Amino acid sequence: MRKYTHDISKSFFASYVTAIVVLLTVFGGGSTCFAATDTDSIAEKATENKEISEETKESERKLTPEERDSILARELKEFVVTGKKNRIEGNKIISVPSQKEKNLSYDPASLIDMMKMPGIRVKDGGINTIDGSPVTIFINGVRANETDIATFRTEDVVRVEYIHNPADPQYSGEFEVINFIVKEYQAGGVTKAYVSQTFPNMGFYTLSSKAVYKDMTYSAMVKGNYWRDHFGEEEKTTTYKDIYYNGEHYDEIIDQSHSDLWERNNSIQSMFSARWMGKKGVITHSAGLAWDQNPGSGSRSTEIWTPNILNSVSTNTSTSRMSLSPQIRGDYNFYPSDKFSISSFWAYQYTHNNSSSFYQSSSLDPILNGTKEDVHGVRVAVNPQYNVNNYIQFILNNFWSSTWYDTQYSGSNTSRIKQMRGTNIERLLFYWTPNDKFNMALVPGIRTEYWNFEGEKTQSRCAATAEIYLNWSISSKFRMTASSYYRNYPTTASEASDIILKSSDLLWIQGNPNLKSMDQWTTGVRATWLPSDMFNIGASFAWIRFNNADREIYTVAPAEMGGLIKTYSNVGGLDDLSASLDLTGRFLKNKLTVNIHPCLMYDKIGGDMKRDKVAFQIDASASYQFGNFNADVRYRKSTPTLSVFSMTESRNNDQLSISLSWGIKDLYASVGVDNIISKVKSWSNYNSPNYSYNEWGSSWPLQVTVSLSYTISYGKRTNSNIDAGNVSTGDSGALK
Repeated sequence: MRKYTHDISKSFFASYVTAIVVLLTVFGGGSTCFAATDTDSIAEKATENKEISEETKESERKLTPEERDSILARELKEFVVTGKKNRIEGNKIISVPSQKEKNLSYDPASLIDMMKMPGIRVKDGGINTIDGSPVTIFINGVRANETDIATFRTEDVVRVEYIHNPADPQYSGEFEVINFIVKEYQAGGVTKAYVSQTFPNMGFYTLSSKAVYKDMTYSAMVKGNYWRDHFGEEEKTTTYKDIYYNGEHYDEIIDQSHSDLWERNNSIQSMFSARWMGKKGVITHSAGLAWDQNPGSGSRSTEIWTPNILNSVSTNTSTSRMSLSPQIRGDYNFYPSDKFSISSFWAYQYTHNNSSSFYQSSSLDPILNGTKEDVHGVRVAVNPQYNVNNYIQFILNNFWSSTWYDTQYSGSNTSRIKQMRGTNIERLLFYWTPNDKFNMALVPGIRTEYWNFEGEKTQSRCAATAEIYLNWSISSKFRMTASSYYRNYPTTASEASDIILKSSDLLWIQGNPNLKSMDQWTTGVRATWLPSDMFNIGASFAWIRFNNADREIYTVAPAEMGGLIKTYSNVGGLDDLSASLDLTGRFLKNKLTVNIHPCLMYDKIGGDMKRDKVAFQIDASASYQFGNFNADVRYRKSTPTLSVFSMTESRNNDQLSISLSWGIKDLYASVGVDNIISKVKSWSNYNSPNYSYNEWGSSWPLQVTVSLSYTISYGKRTNSNIDAGNVSTGDSGALK
C-alpha cells in the first residue's frame, strides 16, 4: 500500500506536473511521453535534471482553469509531457478527470458519470460494466466501503483506472475493478456533509469524518434516510381457478380491485473504524450499527367479486417491521515479500427482526401474522497469494460463512423454526500475463452448501465451479475482454421455512425446504474503442443460463382450507441474451457531452411456463458545461421484459429528467426534476393454471430533488483508504 505515498518535499512540483498532465487530456495528444500515472517519477527526474525556469513558472501562474483545460502540451526543459483523457494500458482503461468534472461531482458514481468513462456506466447510483455486471470500487488499491464513499473527496482524484482481471493481491481476486488514485497525506482529516431532499417526501442525509495521524487512520460515519409514498394507485384483476371456498368448489373466481397505496421507510446506519498501516501490512477493525423500520405501509381497496362469495366490497391491509443489526469486522493484509502476500477477514453480525401484517376483507374476521427473530452470522476468509515470477501468480481463495436463524411466528401459525445455513468456497486463481497486451485467469473451485432444521440431520450439496477471464489490449485505443464462468447460489432462508401461513381469505403461503440451489452459466464478450478523446465506443454481448432458478407457484389448497397455496419451486431453464452499445461523443470544446446506450434483449423461460420476449431499450443523455454549471437531460425508453424469477412480464413507463448542478472544489449543489413525462407507471402480468393477474400501477407525481455536498479538508492531506466493510440490515429467515 505504501507505493502510493510520495515524499512531501516533492509534493509542490508533483502537483504542478500532475495538473499539467491532467489538463492536456481534453483534446488528446499524438503520444504520451509521461502519463499522469507516473507523477512521482516525473517529479524525481525533473528535480534531478533542472529546476523549472522562472519564465515557465510565470506563465503557469497566468493560466486560468479554462486555459489549463485546453493545453495540448507543456515543454519542461529537456522533455515534453503530453496527455490523453482516456487510454488503454494492458488490462486497464485509464481516465484523467478534468477540474470541472471534479468540481461538478461529489462521490465516485457521480464523478464516473461526469467523466463518461469508457467501458463502464452509472445507473441508479451504481457503477456497472456496459453489460450490467457489477464493478467493485477500490481507492488507492483498497476495497472501498460506505465510509470511503461518504468521505470521498473528488478534488483529490488524480486518475481513475477500470481494471479487468487484476492479478495484484490488493484486489482480493475481484475481476471487475474501478480503482481511484487519490492524493495521500501524512496527517490531517476530512469532514463531509451530504444532504439530498426530494419533494414530495424523501430524504438522504450523511455526515462523515476521518482523521490520520502517523500510521493510524480513524473514521466515523452516520447516515439516515426516510421515504414516504402516499401517491400509489393500483388497478388489478385477479383470477382464481379450480379452488374451494367454505367447502364448495368453484371453477373460476374473479376479483377486480382499485387500491390506494402508501409506503413508508426509515433507516439509520453508523460506522466507526480504526486502521493501522505499516510497511508490510494493513490492519483494520470496525464496528457498525444498522436500524431499519417500516412504521406502517398498506392499502385500501374497493373490490368487485364474481361470484361474490365473500360478500365483500372493500379490503384493508397493513404491514410494519423493524430491524436492528450491530456488527463487527476485522481486515488483515500482509505483504512479507514480493513473492508472498496474504489477506483475510472475519465478520460477525447479529440481527433482531420484528414484523407484523394485517388483512381484512369487509366485515370478515381480520387475518393477523407476526414474527420475532434472532439471526447470528459469521464469515471468515483467508487468501494467500504466491507470485512465481512477473508472469505467473496463484491465489488460494478460502471462504466460509454460517448463519443461524431462530424465528417465532404468531397469528395464523404459532410455530418456532430454527435453522442453520452455511457455505464453503475453495477456489484456486491462476493468473498468466505473458506480455503487456494479454492476460488470463483460470479459476477452478468447489462450492459446498449445508443446512439443517432443528432436530434434523444436516444436509449438504457440493458442486464444482469454473471461471475463465481474458483481456487482450490490442492497442492504446482498443481492447477486448471475454469471460465465462459457472457459479452456484443457495436458496434463501426465508423461502425454506417448512410452515404455512394464511395471507388472505383465498391465499396461503408455504415455504419449501427442498428447494435446490440455482446454477448460473455466464459467457460474455466486451470491446472498447477509443478513436479519440472526442469519441469512444463500447460494445458487449452476454448470454446467461440459469438452472434451478426458484419461482413462485400456486397450487390448490385442500377443501377444508380453501383457496390457493403460494409456495416456491425450481424451474427448468432460463436464458437471458443481451447485446448493447455505449456511444459517447464530446463536442464544442468538450462542453457538450452526448451518451447513447441502446440494448437489445431476448428472454426465454422454459419448463411448464414456456415464454419468450424480445425487448429493445435505450438510455440517452446530454450534458452541457458552462462556467461552474452543468445542465443535464436524460431519457430512458422502456419496453416489456420478462422477470425470469417471478415469471412475470412487466414494463415501466418512459422516463425523462433534467438537472442543473453547480460546483467549485469542495462545494457542490444540484437541483433535478424527474417524472416529467408522467407519474411512475408500471404494468405486469402473471399466468399459471390456477392463478393469474393483470396489474397496472402508478406512483409519484413530478419530483424535485435538491442536493448539497460540502467537504472540509485540513492538515497535511489524509489517506482515504479506510476499509471497514459495509453496514447492512441483516438477513431474515421469516417466510415472505
